[in-house]
Amino acid sequence: MTYAQAAGWAATLPSAAMLCVWSYGFGMVDAASVLTEQGLAPRHSYLAVMDELWRALRGAPGLVEYADSLTRLNRAKGMGTIMITHSLADLEALTTSADRAKARGFVERCAITVMGGLPPRELARVGEITPLTEPEQELVG
Repeated sequence: MTYAQAAGWAATLPSAAMLCVWSYGFGMVDAASVLTEQGLAPRHSYLAVMDELWRALRGAPGLVEYADSLTRLNRAKGMGTIMITHSLADLEALTTSADRAKARGFVERCAITVMGGLPPRELARVGEITPLTEPEQELVG
């Protein structure tokens, strides 16, 4: 195995593991929803935390599609999702334009955006998606 091949596996393996764990969790919610629909279990609310999202999405081209499919229609199941990444630049670093566009959709569909201290360039990126008032920008910047 060459160094480049080993580096590729080193990047892909954590992505695969993260997506597998997330998929398992979402599958458990799907199963619980079916039990609820059949009157066999009470309805519950769920919260999925997808931390280090950038790492999962960069594992290979096309993984954004898989992550996107996991997060669709969750509200109907009583499920909220928290996607955590360091910067919008993380999503812009994806290898294909299709992946980048789909990843931007994650941010655009967010009902709530939580930000910590951001540099002006990042605030400008966020402002393109979620308009911020001057006082909001001062608070976050």
